[in-house]
Amino acid sequence: MRQAPNDFPGLAVDDAAWLRCSTGLAQFFETCRLQQAQGPCALPSKAADSVWHVWLQTDAGGLAAWQQRYFGQYVEHREAEALGAPLDECLARTWAGACRSEGRSLIAQRLPFLFALDGLMRLPTGWAYGHERGVLVHRQIDGLGQLSGSSTAHAALGAAGLAGLGLLSASEAQAMQRRRDDSGSGDGGFNWGYSFSDGGSSDCGSSDGGGASCDGGGGSSCGGSSCGGGGGS
Repeated sequence: MRQAPNDFPGLAVDDAAWLRCSTGLAQFFETCRLQQAQGPCALPSKAADSVWHVWLQTDAGGLAAWQQRYFGQYVEHREAEALGAPLDECLARTWAGACRSEGRSLIAQRLPFLFALDGLMRLPTGWAYGHERGVLVHRQIDGLGQLSGSSTAHAALGAAGLAGLGLLSASEAQAMQRRRDDSGSGDGGFNWGYSFSDGGSSDCGSSDGGGASCDGGGGSSCGGSSCGGGGGS
């Protein structure tokens, strides 16, 4: 773990940080297993990716054997542009698998651990995922561990996007629509979904104002991941 800050400056290297990062990576591999038939997944956490990098550099064979033993497949580390599918679709599959791995509904507005990890660790240059006006977005974390810049929306991870990708059940889609009808557009605040102390939901940063916007559009990459893996061979 001491090597990780070479690629991820500012990453904590104590035992608790190692446990968190390793748990996040294990959840990603489980997500790839659950979504294997649907396609590749994108990794939404630089903290989890730090463990992947170190493991590949120090014991690639051991990593492959561990993946095969516990997840039934080898998940190749691929850059985002080499995933073979739009990044937001890959992130949607990750969202679905991570939620299923925790036994939660895909439409619950609480982040699965993998999506909350960088924010929990205040990882410089990491991605803080949260909900803004009912939409899942991410914002960059700056060198001081604070929210930075405008938010980027992930439409594919909304109810319609998940349903279009065959990831959302009909009952979940109906429940989401009922909740929107009941609650309206929301207050616009940015909710990280986890507090930095691991407990409950917390509004840990304010919105820059206005709705979240996606820089890419047209199904192109909107950021929030630099690598991933999985998918049927």
